[in-house]
Amino acid sequence: MPMPIRKLRNDQMMRSLGRSESGAVGLIFGLALVPMVGLVGAAIDYNRMSNTRVSMQSAADAATLAAARMPVSATLAERNQVAKAVFSANLSQVSDANPGAGTLTRVADGHFRYEASAQVPNQLTRVLGFSSSNISVASEAAQGTTAVSGQAEFVVAFDITNSMFSSQAEYDTAIATMQEFVTNMFTGASAGSVVGTVMPFSDRVRLHDGAGAWASGSKPSGWHGCLDVREQTVSGRIQTLTDDPPSVASFKYFKNRPSSAPGGYSYTFDCFGERATVAQVGPGLLVPALKDMGGGGTGRPDEGMAWAWRMLSPRWKNQWARANYPADYGTGRKLAVYVTDGRTEAYRYEVLPTGGPAVVYGGNMGSKRGFDNLEDVCSRMKAAGIEVAIVQLTGNNNATPHLQRCASASRHFMINSVNDFKAAFKTIAGGGTTTTTTAVRLVR
Repeated sequence: MPMPIRKLRNDQMMRSLGRSESGAVGLIFGLALVPMVGLVGAAIDYNRMSNTRVSMQSAADAATLAAARMPVSATLAERNQVAKAVFSANLSQVSDANPGAGTLTRVADGHFRYEASAQVPNQLTRVLGFSSSNISVASEAAQGTTAVSGQAEFVVAFDITNSMFSSQAEYDTAIATMQEFVTNMFTGASAGSVVGTVMPFSDRVRLHDGAGAWASGSKPSGWHGCLDVREQTVSGRIQTLTDDPPSVASFKYFKNRPSSAPGGYSYTFDCFGERATVAQVGPGLLVPALKDMGGGGTGRPDEGMAWAWRMLSPRWKNQWARANYPADYGTGRKLAVYVTDGRTEAYRYEVLPTGGPAVVYGGNMGSKRGFDNLEDVCSRMKAAGIEVAIVQLTGNNNATPHLQRCASASRHFMINSVNDFKAAFKTIAGGGTTTTTTAVRLVR
């Protein structure tokens, strides 16, 4: 019996539908296979990337610690070179990473940051169009502090320019206060455990006759212990003052010379005041040295601070007519007490005419660049573990923020009266022979 036409058509439609569904499933599966492979590949590549990131972070940590542990005399460029070498050495096991050249920066005193990035080639997610992944890491290391008791070394650097005090009575009180401070620093200390220096400064610092051995060239006739400012270029920063000893960078003899300042005003840069009384183990010579410091000049605060640094830096060991002085960092308290009103002209007259434009604060108020130079010196002193106490007399408000940043924590004293002056030196002396030593640690 012939099959009904309606049933025949239904069977044909079912077979056709079956063929269509099987084809659609194959097409859908084929289309889904690409993202499925991509997702699996992404998981595998992500795991590889995570492992590489861990290795890079560990290498960056090692690089930052190595740079931070270098001697304080090391420049940022030298630290950067070491950091990059350590980073690369620690990444040698990550064969498929392509790290770029990392960079070390100085965040603050004794605080460094190393940043690096790398491209990691993807193995399986290439099918999705992602040929590689970028990874960035950063690490920071800083110096902690630990109390240490032992020898104390201090320098009282006193600005002897004529603007310092408004009356003889104020000056006499200040001298008496500093004499008491010096005496107290030695009181109760065992013989030889405290070494002190009194250093007058203005445009230059007058040194002992032996300082002539630190200068190149022939000694001028009538030379009187004065070396010229030694400005160096360090890590691209011009006119930098450092604690490099004479064996690393020699000085030049200073010769009196007139200078025609901006506006046609004639100015003479000279070596005023008495010689610095360096490395004394008792108050016997220091007390009268404070009384008879002389006076004059217009002042270069950065040059005064640089010589205070050199008188405390172990890089100058045995240069100050005392064996094994200055002591190594971390063996006792190192203190620079810096007394100034911040009034100054010498830096801008000497440097700015040839150094380019800079913010000038006004007559006898100095320049921003000059005070920035002072801050740079202070920053490296503090990073080495030297305590910087700034005793600032009124007279130049423009100098105040610079001197505040120059000082160690809680060691900037604004003086508005003789009682403030006395209180400042009492607080500074309270540190006794306790100092701090540095211990490098990761902070990020």
